[in-house]
Amino acid sequence: MGDVRWQDTTVAGSPAVAFGDESGLVAAVLWQRDGRIHGVGGALPASQARVLAEELGG
Repeated sequence: MGDVRWQDTTVAGSPAVAFGDESGLVAAVLWQRDGRIHGVGGALPASQARVLAEELGG
């Protein structure tokens, strides 16, 4: 079992947190907008999770 790394970021200007495992094979992004928590994640690299979050969060 590997470590999970995280970092603060933004999605469409809203506060967000990006998570990823050390293998780079699993990632997620959570952000808040309009009083709701939104998220994307899955078996994808962190860079793709961020692109998807920006597309959905804008």
